[in-house]
Amino acid sequence: MDTWRRRLVLALAAVLIVVIGVPFAAVFPLFRDDRALDAVVVAVALDWRDFGEEAARQRLQFELDHHQINKAVRDESCSLTADDGGTRRVSCAWRVEVELPGVGWRTTLSFESDAQIDPNGVLLR
Repeated sequence: MDTWRRRLVLALAAVLIVVIGVPFAAVFPLFRDDRALDAVVVAVALDWRDFGEEAARQRLQFELDHHQINKAVRDESCSLTADDGGTRRVSCAWRVEVELPGVGWRTTLSFESDAQIDPNGVLLR
């Protein structure tokens, strides 16, 4: 009887690992890329503050290529804007459709990263 319970627990654990692991493996790289992009927009905003807009745009292109962030994030996905008050904003937004392997379930995930520099040069998040 003890062997039977052990086998049942192992079988249930294996099923649970597959049920949780497959979706996690499908979306984990996307969340990792989103975290990397959060750091990129901060670096770009600081470059804009310290070296100007052209340097910030070059840094953005370099960082997107260097980090090999998801192909859904292109240069057009990001914008550098300044308002009349002098606040500069670097923002990136991207969407990707995800299909869970073996299930056929599809959904669209949206991601957004944003960093702002106030008129005094202070980084705002």
